[in-house]
Amino acid sequence: MPGPGRAHVGEYAVVERLGTYCNAERFKGRRGVLRTNALIQVLNRELDSDSSAAEHMQAKAATALGFRHPNVVALLDYGWDGGRFFWVSEWTEAESLDALLGAQGPLGAEAAVEIALDITLALEHMHAAGLVHGDIASRNVLLSPAWDAKLTDLGITGAVTGEDRAPEASDDIYAVGVLLGEMLTGSMLGGAPPGTDPLGGRPLAPVAPSAINPDVPPEIDALVLRALASDPSERFATAGAFHSALSNWRRSRLEGLIWGEASSSYGDDAASPLSGYPSPDPPSERAASRQPGHGAPETGAVSDAHRAREASEWDRERGPEGVIVLPETAAHHREVDTPADRRPSGVRASIAIVLRRVLLAVLLILFVDSVYVVASLPFALGTARAQLDQGARELRSGSYGAAADHFVESLDASNRAVGVTRHPPFLLLESLPWVGRDPSAMGEMATATRQAALAGVASSRGFIAMGAPAGDSPVEALRDRTLDPRTVRDKQPYLARSRELLETSLESLDRAPEPNLGFVAGPLRAERAAVAQMLASLVDFETRAGLLP
Repeated sequence: MPGPGRAHVGEYAVVERLGTYCNAERFKGRRGVLRTNALIQVLNRELDSDSSAAEHMQAKAATALGFRHPNVVALLDYGWDGGRFFWVSEWTEAESLDALLGAQGPLGAEAAVEIALDITLALEHMHAAGLVHGDIASRNVLLSPAWDAKLTDLGITGAVTGEDRAPEASDDIYAVGVLLGEMLTGSMLGGAPPGTDPLGGRPLAPVAPSAINPDVPPEIDALVLRALASDPSERFATAGAFHSALSNWRRSRLEGLIWGEASSSYGDDAASPLSGYPSPDPPSERAASRQPGHGAPETGAVSDAHRAREASEWDRERGPEGVIVLPETAAHHREVDTPADRRPSGVRASIAIVLRRVLLAVLLILFVDSVYVVASLPFALGTARAQLDQGARELRSGSYGAAADHFVESLDASNRAVGVTRHPPFLLLESLPWVGRDPSAMGEMATATRQAALAGVASSRGFIAMGAPAGDSPVEALRDRTLDPRTVRDKQPYLARSRELLETSLESLDRAPEPNLGFVAGPLRAERAAVAQMLASLVDFETRAGLLP
């Protein structure tokens, strides 16, 4: 195991030692021909004897491997080195939330809710995939320079807490309530220090954040107290429900800023802050002001009151939305248009114009984004297929570590492709008759490539675990008797899982409709042939090893 003088953890080259943090020793490392940075965490030495904890951590890592979400730090690999368990995550240049809270104290309600929205969105997708984090705390939340929040560790380090009961989705919701209260107040609502396990001393006595920080809005108090309910049935039913409640508060807050303050500060009787002129006089006074005998004082002296009246008259010679018109045209507007008491005030008209323009800009941005996302599918699929083919070639040549790297890259690209297929514009294209055949075929291809990449990762790891020598293909190593038959049988579950995934991949490709376009039909046929070849090679090895009849 790496110390100050060691340079490797498993197959990873150590670049920098980052110190010990929460039951694990951390390193910055690299692996493979891509030489990309990764975060390596190694179980602390004093926990080596706790085999049940190590097995628990390995089980959580196996479940989380392959899960991808923008608000979750991806788990890339795990294994054993020198009798100690380690796991590898993507490298992220970000600051932990507990460090931020320790440096600057409580956050504002808006900032805290934005972070909680990212976390609940990640949990919604994790729970849908059958994953429970179980260790949500400020130390496991990373913030990018743009304040995008990411969950890290996926509860792996929390496996050594000694708690017999497996965490549930409601525990994650409770922990988010604790975390939200910590962001708003700078301390755990139950008195525990920031950054500690919120479930370790559960249940905490529910305390409204406003009791500590009076600036916390009462609506946020209610959301936190509901998440902290001692009875799980009284909490939010799902992380998605918690996310929706936070989103509703943010939307109502924004609407209050747009409408509430404007309407309360600038009513019908108030001067317009945009025009700088006083509001028009009532219609009766306006009519009287135009009759003979009204206007300047009879003495001929121009008083201040007369100047103010003339200024008001000039303001009234403005048409709808503040456009200056000739007096006769303004009179036409007053007579023909809707009554003055029903026309929008200057402030409301200006807000309406701004909102219309913002809406058009948002729709244009969504349209451009949708076109970009849908158009990016062929590129993501091409990258995934190229990495898959390269991984298969490396596997056949006996370069198992390099093969695993290429399969992981293929998995990342295929995950992006699958995400595109769930985008609303893509689903709309799929639903169209005749035209939807090509998008449907590309969607099945994305799913099949992802399954094949997962199969490649499983088989590569299986051959590495068997001790297959580098440079020899699996069949050659079996023929030359450089593989121990007992080890092959022990690691057979890797191969069985790979075979199952490849069969599922072929089923997805067989379900794909026949495309109309040549640039879709060609890759579909090539993908079907490549997956079939991978499956045939795997079955041949298992048959030769006596694992299959």
